[in-house]
Amino acid sequence: MPDSPFDFRNALSGIESPSTISGEELDNFLSSDPNEIKPASTPATPPKKEEPAIKKEVTVETEPKTVIEPKQELDKNELDEFLDDGEEKKEGDEEGNEDNKTDDSKPDDNKEDVNLYEVFSEDLFNLGRFTKDEGEEDIKISTPEDFVARFDSEVYKHAENYLQQFLSRFGPDKVEFFENVFVSGIEPEDYFQRYSAIKDISSIDLTEETNQEKIVRELLRSEKRSTEYINKKIQRLKDYSDLEEEATEAKAILVKREQDALAETTAKKQQDIARKDAAKKHYTSEVAKILNEKITTKEFDGIPVDQAFASEVNKMLTNEGFALNDGTRITEFDKEILELQRPENFPMKVKLAMLLKMLKTDPTLSKFKKKTVSIENKEAFQAVKKAGLKTTSKKEDPNKQQSSAWSWTK
Repeated sequence: MPDSPFDFRNALSGIESPSTISGEELDNFLSSDPNEIKPASTPATPPKKEEPAIKKEVTVETEPKTVIEPKQELDKNELDEFLDDGEEKKEGDEEGNEDNKTDDSKPDDNKEDVNLYEVFSEDLFNLGRFTKDEGEEDIKISTPEDFVARFDSEVYKHAENYLQQFLSRFGPDKVEFFENVFVSGIEPEDYFQRYSAIKDISSIDLTEETNQEKIVRELLRSEKRSTEYINKKIQRLKDYSDLEEEATEAKAILVKREQDALAETTAKKQQDIARKDAAKKHYTSEVAKILNEKITTKEFDGIPVDQAFASEVNKMLTNEGFALNDGTRITEFDKEILELQRPENFPMKVKLAMLLKMLKTDPTLSKFKKKTVSIENKEAFQAVKKAGLKTTSKKEDPNKQQSSAWSWTK
């Protein structure tokens, strides 16, 4: 132990202590009785010398107000002039916009109505995309339907001209073949048979006597002459040196005969095509007529009919959107009939046969509709009967016999 007591003041002199603790307070604390220690007093408030710093911060916040104050000192006349100028500019802009709108939106009464289809068609004629046929002079195309019809016609003509130019590179024989087979519709076998006969006869060299005799015999044979008559005829022509002249005449007759036969075959084929086209047009027209009538009545013997349903049925019956292996075009209805030949479709085929049988004996299916209505009435009656039984069971004796009005006999 040291001789002198420990000096706390010297020991604490080198330690930085809070400025709020004074030396007198420390002496009082050390000399006080431990049993009488009291809670430390609250620290002193910060010195007032720091308050100006806070005031400076507050004055910084108020600086914007001082910046705004000069605006409040504007002269009233200047402010009015400023506002008036802004309103005049705004009104001027609005009037300008309105003028522009009226110029764009209002039609020019002085302008004549222009038909775009006529203008466009005239341009196409001038450019050579539309061409006039023989006998056509002034052509006016003023409706969409007229324009579409003319456009389709011009496309066909351009395609035909292009095809002729393409085929002409291979010679007139190829052009003739294409026209007879693909345009006139002659079967290729028939055409080649006639064409080969014409070419064979035309290529015979009549400077040789054997060919002269051959061509004369062919002509007489085609006239159903006997062999004896043909032999005598040829021998006589040889004796009088007329065989070559007769052969030349026979050759021309045979060529003309084959050409006429080919033309007749072409005419018959065209007549057949025209007849089929007429029948198809008549069929299409009748189907459309029937469907239009049923659209008006909104039903067909009990079958509901509207515009959408009628369009689907018309397409199914008239649009030849399918083709057989031989190239024959058929409709969706025809396809469905052919599909009935498949084994998996036999139930549908039987059902369709039943419907067709009923339609032959009862075209309106009145018996079928009566039976359907009877079944529906029976079900409805039974439902009402059950409801009646439930209501009466609450009020009447359950052992009491039901009224005959609620009975049902099959």
